[in-house]
Amino acid sequence: MEPAALAYKLVTENKPCTLATASKTGKPQAATMQYAADGFTLYFETMSTYRKYANLQENPQASVVITQLQHTLQMDGTVEELSGKNAENAKDLLIASLGKKPGFYSSKELRLFKFTPTWIRVLASEGWPPEFYEVTLEK
Repeated sequence: MEPAALAYKLVTENKPCTLATASKTGKPQAATMQYAADGFTLYFETMSTYRKYANLQENPQASVVITQLQHTLQMDGTVEELSGKNAENAKDLLIASLGKKPGFYSSKELRLFKFTPTWIRVLASEGWPPEFYEVTLEK
């Protein structure tokens, strides 16, 4: 399978990922997250009381890892907190993708985010040595 097609398959066929953030002082934090994908753009929610929220307020740079058996997708990018119509669209996508009830999104602490990748690499470790491929993002 071509690297770009494999990367797209990993993003669209999986729901959990690991999101890595860092505070402004560089202290790292990683968490397993569910997401909804629109191409390589990911949407997710978190609570304003969680460490990742504080990190993203201070430092919008993040990394995402998605793993499926012998394949791994790594993405670096930026995260933006959504509001208004953009937040409503993200909520609708998350409900459709993850099957969560709309009431889940009624918490005052819940925040919606968009992850936009700036770099993508896919690892295909079906043999030895494993093969790494960078995927070019369309501008």
